[in-house]
Amino acid sequence: MANWPLVEPDGDGHTLRLFRLDRQHYVEDGVAKAGERLTVGVPFPLSLDPASLR
Repeated sequence: MANWPLVEPDGDGHTLRLFRLDRQHYVEDGVAKAGERLTVGVPFPLSLDPASLR
């Protein structure tokens, strides 16, 4: 399974989007804005709050 992260500027902060490969297309698998956490389990555990990005 391939995951692809995307960081988008969002006003004064950032939005994190995680996409996963589903056959031949990427589909959105998670979204987090400042104050929320994006949690990933594959290929390794990761939890990140976009507010921590500079």
